[in-house]
Parts: sequence; structure tokens; C-alpha cells
Amino acid sequence: MNWRAILRAGVVGAMLALTIAGAAQPAQAQAAKVLVGHESQVQNNSHGLGVAGDFKGGLSGFAYRHYFGNNALQIDLLPLYADRGNYLAMYFGAQYINYALVWSGARRGALLPTTTALRLTLAGSVHAERDQQTAISVDTTNCQTQQCKDITNAKSAVSVMYSMAGGFGFEFGAVQRSGFSVAADLMMTVLWDRVGFYGAYPLPYASLMYSW
Repeated sequence: MNWRAILRAGVVGAMLALTIAGAAQPAQAQAAKVLVGHESQVQNNSHGLGVAGDFKGGLSGFAYRHYFGNNALQIDLLPLYADRGNYLAMYFGAQYINYALVWSGARRGALLPTTTALRLTLAGSVHAERDQQTAISVDTTNCQTQQCKDITNAKSAVSVMYSMAGGFGFEFGAVQRSGFSVAADLMMTVLWDRVGFYGAYPLPYASLMYSW
């Protein structure tokens, strides 16, 4: 039996196995760090609390978020009381968030998570306010045209603004585990009030959340 040939073959086989393993490891590590799968078990958060705000509309105030898999529902609420009750306002909004892509950042034991997520968002909101100081008294007997009636409704003490929005953005931080995260979205927002269609604008939205 040629022991030298057997030993030589064993060494060559071991070196070949180590070479293949070394070549495969970077690809596996890269696949694990770049894109996290969309299975529900990758989401470790269930709840989130924070603050949110948009440029115009009702998606502003204190925010609560509930996660389920790669999706989340968020409620934004902001009551305002000023001028000894002469000014009252209520912002209320609801959002559906889908995390379309998630790039994993720091490892699970890291102090500051660096996960990045591409999110798609649908939202609706109501903004109602009552300002006694701006109430205008109009002689309705002399206000017969539709334009005059629209102005009267728009300038009344109680005003309501509705919105529907949809868009996309990014969230940075603790998207899938406990911690803080910051989100910024750009949403096409359609607004209307008691008079009718108000306008359609691409409006920014931002939130700061702590999730667990």
C-alpha cells in the first residue's frame, strides 16, 4: 500500500475543501446582510410608539404602530387646545405600511441597529378645527350664489380637511428588533374640504418611533 500517495491525496482533498468553503462563505454572508427575506419570523417587533408629522393634513401627532410580518398599521393622533378653548383642533390619521425590501445592518447584539427598509405607504386622515376668533357672520339672505356659499363654508368657525395619500420612503434603525427608527416618506396627497376638492400635492412625512 502506497501510504505517500494516500497522504498526498488526503492533503490535496483537504485543501480543495477549504478552498470551496472559503469561496462560498462570502456569498452566504453577503446574502444574509443585503436582503432579509419576507417571512413573518424575521419581524421581532409587535408594537411601536413615537411622534409623526406631515406638511398638511392629519398625519401628525402621537403615533402608535402595530407590526404583523412585513406590514404595519399606524395611528396618528394630535388634539390641540388653545386660547382658553376658543381654538380646538384634532388631527387623526391611519396608515398601512408595507416593508417591501429590508437591508440588514448591524448584528443582533449591536447597540445601534443600522437596518434600512424600503416602505410603501397608504394613508387617510381628517383634520378638524374650530376657531371662534375667525368666525364670520354673513347675511345669508344676500348670499345666494354658489360662490358666496362656498366662501361662507370655507370661512366658518369649524373647518374640516380630509386627505388620502400614497407613496414610498425609507426607514432607518430598528425595523425588525427593539429600538429607535426614523422614517421619511414622500406621498402623493389628495386634499378636500367642505367646499370640495382642495388640491393634490407630493408632501413629505416623517416619524420617530421606538419599537419592541
